[in-house]
Amino acid sequence: MKQYLLGIDNGSTMVKAAVFGTDGSEVAVAGRKVDLLAPRPGWSEVDMEALWQLTAEAIREAVSKANINPAEIAGVACTGHGNGLYLVDAAGRPVRPAIRGADTRARAYIDRWLADAGLEGKGYTLHSLRHAAATRWMRAGMNLRDVQALLGHEDVSTTSRYLRMARPGYSAGGDALALLSQLSPALRPLWTMVHALVLALGLWLLWTGRQPAWMASLGRAPAVIAPTGWQAVRGPARAALAGGLWVGWPCGLLQGALLVASMTGGAASGAAAMAAFAVASSPGLLLAPWAWQKLSRRRDAAAIERWAIRAAGLMLAAASGWALTHGVWDRFAAYCSQLF
Repeated sequence: MKQYLLGIDNGSTMVKAAVFGTDGSEVAVAGRKVDLLAPRPGWSEVDMEALWQLTAEAIREAVSKANINPAEIAGVACTGHGNGLYLVDAAGRPVRPAIRGADTRARAYIDRWLADAGLEGKGYTLHSLRHAAATRWMRAGMNLRDVQALLGHEDVSTTSRYLRMARPGYSAGGDALALLSQLSPALRPLWTMVHALVLALGLWLLWTGRQPAWMASLGRAPAVIAPTGWQAVRGPARAALAGGLWVGWPCGLLQGALLVASMTGGAASGAAAMAAFAVASSPGLLLAPWAWQKLSRRRDAAAIERWAIRAAGLMLAAASGWALTHGVWDRFAAYCSQLF
């Protein structure tokens, strides 16, 4: 017997029922409009008995449109519109109309709390206080994942956007990082392959103490070493390619700086954050060519170069090995904690 899945969406203005195949394909959809009650200004209620009947009608119509036997429905999933107060007695019968999340009858309590805090008349709402609480948690040093749990967000990118929107200088530019985090599951196979290749390269450098021929030729072909020790890239196209590859390389320090800059809430503060990163990282980038030039003049320069290459290989292998296995170690630690 073929099996199907039934989804029920009890929204704020509509009730929808949908039948899906077990492969996720949509078979049939039906809906009913929900009549909201407003017995007083600011109140928002719904008749629970009527809501039940509308839901049953939507289900019957969806099953009928799908032309299937109800016994073929293997599973049911339900979702609701959000917060609300639905009171029932011991037998499960409604005791009064349900109070919807849009109801504002408790506004007087919020006004009193704002007045006690000296925030009266400043345009605050209950939702903005939720934003403020989340921002205060982050400023107090709370982990982003803990804030996500307290806010009830399923995806941490939602929490990230939520915190930026709570700031007066919110800019939508940081949403690109949130989008990237949503795409990370799709990009994970690519990054895994890149880290595996870098791990193999690091082990090669560590074992042999020399660069592969293709890497050595790639590094020398477009460039010439100036007397100062700097490497000048010949041609604008090659220079642009070299710069693009340098920026695109998965550097945790650079990506961390970009994340901090994106969450500052403004172009000027973001530029200041990146400028601070540039100042802090410049000494190493400036001193490295000078140190390499000094070492290359020594009689044992060839041996120093081999050990420098081995050290670079060790760091590459360690970084990529950690990136490939850190999730495994977390799961292993959790498993051990259950055993002991």
